This record gives sequence, C-alpha cells and structure tokens, in this order.
Amino acid sequence: MASGSSAYAMLNNLLFDVCSYWSGKDLTIVKMQMDRTCRLAKQHSVVILVQLLPLYGSLSRMLGTTNVSPSSGIEKIEEEHRIDNPFQARPYYFNMFYTAFIFRNYDHMKKSFEEYLKVKNPITSIYYAASVQTFYEGKICLFRVVELASLISHP
Repeated sequence: MASGSSAYAMLNNLLFDVCSYWSGKDLTIVKMQMDRTCRLAKQHSVVILVQLLPLYGSLSRMLGTTNVSPSSGIEKIEEEHRIDNPFQARPYYFNMFYTAFIFRNYDHMKKSFEEYLKVKNPITSIYYAASVQTFYEGKICLFRVVELASLISHP
C-alpha cells in the first residue's frame, strides 16, 4: 500500500471478505481473498485479523480442508483474543454454531450457541454480519423450540 491508513484498508478488506462469503460467492475465490487479507493484516500488524479468523475457519470447514488457519502462529493470537473479548468471542462462537448447524452436528451446535448467547453484545453486530447472525439465531431458536416440543410430546 503506497499511502493511506492500513487499518482502514484492512477493515475494507474484512468487510468485503465477509460480504463475499455470506452472499454466496464461490468459496475457493473467497478463500483466496481471505488469504490475501490475512497476509496483508499480518504484514501491517493490524488486529482486525482476529475478526476474520473465525469466518476463515468456517470457510475451511465448508471446503473440507483441515487447514483452518492461513498462517502459522495465528491460532495462538485467535485463542488469546477470543477468550477475553466479546467483540472477538461473538464471531468465533457464531461460526462454531453456524458450521455445526450446516453439518447437522446438533450437540455441538447447541453447546456453541449457548456460549454465543453468553457473550452476545448488540454493539458487535454492527461490525460482523448482523443480519446473518439474526437469521441464524432465529433458526437455532426455532430448532430448540421444536426439539423441546418433541421432548414434551414424546416423554
């Protein structure tokens, strides 16, 4: 980057990657974009990288790859930030319950969703795909209601 704010450039890349993923763009293309964003963020030491990692993990699982991290050492950064910061915990748990839901791993989905609800903070919705989160929150809540209803009717 020749001039300008690297933080704003990375934020634009992050938002582009997030929108590309949720709009249904070809996942292999989105992965290439995210790899580029991760490299640039690491190169410019921009913390926004920890916001992209949970989505990168979901993308990797959707593609069936085991490489959940774009570069070495990122997992440690993600782990350190995710635990203490609701801004970073929210997308992490969201992506965990989302991918568990997509792959029909309902036990893992319920556990991740409960963790997600513990850290839910409305201000973080502004930064991370609020409409997508609201949509899947509703689907998971409906799933839980149906599950409870079936337990009550079939003891």
